[in-house]
Amino acid sequence: MSKINKVFFLRTNREQYFPYQGYLGELENTLAAEQLYVNYGEPGGKIETVDLSENLVLICNREGRQLGYPPNRVLIDEDGVIHDIFFGNALVVKYEGNEFVSITPEDIALIERCLPPVKVLSQVPVKELPEYKEENGCQSLSTR
Repeated sequence: MSKINKVFFLRTNREQYFPYQGYLGELENTLAAEQLYVNYGEPGGKIETVDLSENLVLICNREGRQLGYPPNRVLIDEDGVIHDIFFGNALVVKYEGNEFVSITPEDIALIERCLPPVKVLSQVPVKELPEYKEENGCQSLSTR
């Protein structure tokens, strides 16, 4: 049985081309589950990891831009300098030793500071990001 981690989801609306507010949820700690999430529920997908801090890691689809996925977040430093733009769904996990572990609510402030949403590139004018809501009210992904 695979471990389930609390992760911070950064989801985009693929049809209307805008990002949602980030939110805390659960994800199976497997490559397949990470690929499903960043590839909009399709198996496969090439993931990329990007260090946000000593122990926080962004996971995204390496080919999101080339696949035409919506712009999601920009990576900025403490001075507000943009270092990268991420396209499509992404998630943030904590890294301890050689494995991913659950993030804590305290990690969210750093995540949101480092990864503000892309609003100006959206095809739909967005003043405030909408919340993502699951049909059954909870977000949990598994490859089982």
